[in-house]
Amino acid sequence: AAVAGAAALLVPLLRLGWLQRGSISWLKAPNWETVLALGIKQAGSVGAFWLFAALAVLGALRADWPDGARRQVARGAWAGPGEHRPTRLALTWVALPWLLLPPAFLIVFSLLFIPVYSLTYVAFCQPALALLAGAGLAALARPLRLGGLVIAAALVLPAQQANRRPIAEGWLGNASGVLARH
Repeated sequence: AAVAGAAALLVPLLRLGWLQRGSISWLKAPNWETVLALGIKQAGSVGAFWLFAALAVLGALRADWPDGARRQVARGAWAGPGEHRPTRLALTWVALPWLLLPPAFLIVFSLLFIPVYSLTYVAFCQPALALLAGAGLAALARPLRLGGLVIAAALVLPAQQANRRPIAEGWLGNASGVLARH
């Protein structure tokens, strides 16, 4: 009943979306290069992509809390009767679908029906990559963790500067010039 009610409420939204399909008519069907570009764009560079991919895999396999906390949960210290206890991989269960499902859905839909995929439409998945990569860094020993953080920053910094330079030199630079003069 809930699904039927939700579907009925979504019909006007789907119709409105269908009427506006011309606004995405410029999109092309994705290919393997598109998928690779997604990973590189999400990470910031090719090197960062491979580093973040390795850290994300490590983070996805990492337990979300230390052993002592896991023992308390196992004894029921954090969960009352009838409450669900958090799983060992709670972060993975949230971040991995967040990272993979929206791009996968848009790519498959674009290949089967009408192109609706753009890198811009999956930018909201970047925090999931950051969460998994951060969990991967946290799983490393302290010296490796610091080294991984320095390498990640060095790999991402050029892309970040390139993304921000046009804004700083454009309207933001003009605005700061006006503020400096007055």
